[in-house]
Amino acid sequence: ATPLLFTTRVMPTAECPFKYSRRLVQEQHARVIESKCAYPFVCPADVLLYPETTIACAGAPQDKTPFFELEPRNVQGDVGFADLLYSITDNEMVFRDGRLRQTRDFIDPHTQKITILLVFFTP
Repeated sequence: ATPLLFTTRVMPTAECPFKYSRRLVQEQHARVIESKCAYPFVCPADVLLYPETTIACAGAPQDKTPFFELEPRNVQGDVGFADLLYSITDNEMVFRDGRLRQTRDFIDPHTQKITILLVFFTP
C-alpha cells in the first residue's frame, strides 16, 4: 500500500504565552509593514491587519478548518491532515480545488507533528 503522510497543526496567533514573544510578533509585524508594504509596494489587507500572517505563535489545534484543501481526519486519536507521501515528497506542486499548491508549504512552522504511516501486507 502507498505510504501516508499525516500531520497535526496549530492555528497561528498573535497572542503568545510570554510578554517577550508578544512584543516580538508586534515588532516584526511593524517592520514588515514599514519595509515590505511601503510605497511602491502594496500588501494584502490581512497582512496589514493581522500580525499572525507574517510571524506568529502557536495557537489552538487546527482541527476544524481545511488545510492544503484537505479536510481534517482523525488518525489514531490525533486530528490532522493526511496525504499520500509521494504526492508531497516527489512533486514540487499539487493541483487541488482548481489551484496549484507548492508541496514545500505542506510542512511549515505551524506543523506540530509528522507521522508516516506504512501499511504492510503478507499473504
